[in-house]
Amino acid sequence: MSEPLFQRVLGAEFETLPPAVRALHTASGHRRYQGQVEVVRGGNPLARLFAWATRLPPAGQGEVEVEIDASGEEEKWTRHIGGHAMPSRLWEQDGLLCEQLGLARFGFRLTVEEGGIVWRVARVTALSLPLPARWFGKVQARESQRDGRYRFDVAAALPVVGLLVRYRGWLNIDSVGATSPKGIPSGRKSRNHSLDSQQSTELLSFATYVAPTPCQWLFLAIARNDFPGRKRGQKV
Repeated sequence: MSEPLFQRVLGAEFETLPPAVRALHTASGHRRYQGQVEVVRGGNPLARLFAWATRLPPAGQGEVEVEIDASGEEEKWTRHIGGHAMPSRLWEQDGLLCEQLGLARFGFRLTVEEGGIVWRVARVTALSLPLPARWFGKVQARESQRDGRYRFDVAAALPVVGLLVRYRGWLNIDSVGATSPKGIPSGRKSRNHSLDSQQSTELLSFATYVAPTPCQWLFLAIARNDFPGRKRGQKV
């Protein structure tokens, strides 16, 4: 059996992490964690447009459920916040933790700092085109443990646009819930927020009109959320 994904990426530093963080990243199979989250959204009109197109959760406080399928060499995460599903796929490549979000692919450099995992963007591609990592210097995530609980803190901001979203909270690692056969948490329906071609084209036209080139590329990359050969509504 191969090492867990995050252990492969972090190497020997993984063993220095607190118990709750190690537990989340060493469990295998299909599991679901529950907790609480606080979401803050950016007030810039273009930030709200990006947030809507990328299915970011609405501002507020409430329950969060994170579904993780750790099978083989990769992991599939689905974050359920306020009725919104945020799916992604993670794997290791060139020493980076790679994450596929829609048509945008991020490569994160993971480090262990002050007893937690810090994610920083090292590379980004959109529609198979590389984007300057400096545009994403204010996209960062941190995992840690406080008061015996697993904690997360994720913030994303872009040049000119400003804050897109910041969400932070905790998960109960000790209690793992069952999932339905389709992989959706029992009792919760996940809405499909992908855009059809006409909607994404209209939104891209708007972004091209009001936004600088970096924002145009990012918007095009993540607004569609429909991989070639993928049926609409199918989770990634």
